[in-house]
Amino acid sequence: MRSSDLELYIGGHWKKAPGPPVLNPVDESVLGTVPGATRSDLDAALAAAADGLKTWSRTPPSRRYEIILKAVALMRERIEEMAVTMTLEQGKPIGQARLEVLRGCDIAAATLLSGTPPKGGAPMAASFQASQA
Repeated sequence: MRSSDLELYIGGHWKKAPGPPVLNPVDESVLGTVPGATRSDLDAALAAAADGLKTWSRTPPSRRYEIILKAVALMRERIEEMAVTMTLEQGKPIGQARLEVLRGCDIAAATLLSGTPPKGGAPMAASFQASQA
């Protein structure tokens, strides 16, 4: 089974780039490739991230809340796909891979709903509740 080759996503555009293969640890078949970024790719990605932060900072907390919950919902819809990919790439048992994806969903949702960001910043739930008042 060969997954799609990955591409760089910079500033809203996909870019093909050569890189090393991703091997299945069981049979060493090639699953795809991971793109290698050049220094100019990294500079462009950093500039795009800085622009993205400006946009995100201007986004109302209620909208940010919706976006993050939508991302969690999309992850939950793709649990099996992500778990299979993790199993093929890492050799991880499929049950553990499913639980890892679910755990990531739960952590994102719980952090959002608890209002406690993982690394500082304004509590999201508190900001959301204040914006709804």
